[in-house]
Amino acid sequence: MFQAYQRLLSKLDESVARIEKLHGAYLTCHKGCADCCNDILTFYRVEIDSIVEYLREIDAAEREQILAGLKQFRADGMRHPCPMLDEGGNCRIYSARPLLCRSHGLLFNVSETAGSVEIERSCDLNYNEVILCEIPVSETLNQRLLSMLLIQVNALYCTENSYDPEKRHELSEIPELMED
Repeated sequence: MFQAYQRLLSKLDESVARIEKLHGAYLTCHKGCADCCNDILTFYRVEIDSIVEYLREIDAAEREQILAGLKQFRADGMRHPCPMLDEGGNCRIYSARPLLCRSHGLLFNVSETAGSVEIERSCDLNYNEVILCEIPVSETLNQRLLSMLLIQVNALYCTENSYDPEKRHELSEIPELMED
């Protein structure tokens, strides 16, 4: 059901691992660091359904704890931080986390022009002792390409499942989607 999405995530994870190996000295992010998990984001249906599938496969008690947290998050007005974090700041859905969460912390080439480079940090904690223009573009993530691929994968998934590919979803919608 999610083959194209899983392939995209697998390729991204390979790139992230390669960049983390090269840039380990510049990265202060670590397990439990949740500074980037404070923005309430929306996700594509393929990402949300992948999380739903993951939740259906995990231990029932853990699933119920996550779903209760999501319901409480909605009842509290969806304030920060991300409802998928545990008390220690660890992601409860780490292996099923969306594309943006997987790529956060690294450098992005955000240029809209083919062949040009415009490097930005995605986390203020990382790359503080480096001059960004000295980082080779091959050691950054291409934000435009990642976004385009995710949009295409989502459109394919939505077409196959009769969903609106333009609609974005909040994590707080997951409990209702689990009932479908």
